Amino acid sequence: MPLQVMALYFLAQTAGRLSAGLFWRLVVVSVLMVFVRYLGEAQYMHATLAFLIGLVFWLYILGELYFGRMDEAVRSSTGDYLRRGYFWLRLIVTIGWAIYPLGNFLTAFAGMVDDGSLSVAYNLADILNRMAFGIAVLATGVLVSEETRHA
Repeated sequence: MPLQVMALYFLAQTAGRLSAGLFWRLVVVSVLMVFVRYLGEAQYMHATLAFLIGLVFWLYILGELYFGRMDEAVRSSTGDYLRRGYFWLRLIVTIGWAIYPLGNFLTAFAGMVDDGSLSVAYNLADILNRMAFGIAVLATGVLVSEETRHA
């Protein structure tokens, strides 16, 4: 997840100058989001509290992607492929990452006991999420480079 956030930051950086502070905030928040969820799942922290803290971190990242400086930089860019690629990558982060809070919700609030099926679902969703993200980054990079070469 932190690597996906970094990839989105560097993609948005091609559209306009973004601060190093924004980069480090996004990296720290994404690492903390993963760490807090781990603490909750490993029962080092109350599962409900870990779920809520992780959800707040995820919403912060989504806020930066949809309403923050990264979104402003990409919206103001002249590259159509960059805007389209950013849209799809942002959508992957929104939908693809939703499996984690959903799993935390099922175990923390719905009383579901993980008999291994939740772990299988996590891993399958994670593989699909990372594959989709990688393909979208590759396609966006290729199309943006073609767009800038022909401009």
